[in-house]
Amino acid sequence: MRVTTDWVAAVNELLSSGLPAQQIAETVGVSRQAVYLWASGQRKPEGGSCTVLLSMCNKRNIKLQAKKNPAV
Repeated sequence: MRVTTDWVAAVNELLSSGLPAQQIAETVGVSRQAVYLWASGQRKPEGGSCTVLLSMCNKRNIKLQAKKNPAV
């Protein structure tokens, strides 16, 4: 089993903390639609987006959740 970050939960926590999707999008450098796709689990953030989201979560004391994925 491989452990990865639950980005759906992380993005939803940022949104629930009162941070608008537009502000998340501008900070990360993506479209607002991308943020909604991450929140719904239809897409996953990649590369530098993950780093920025991690930083945003850390600044807001949002604990990231891990999820186990079967090894591929």
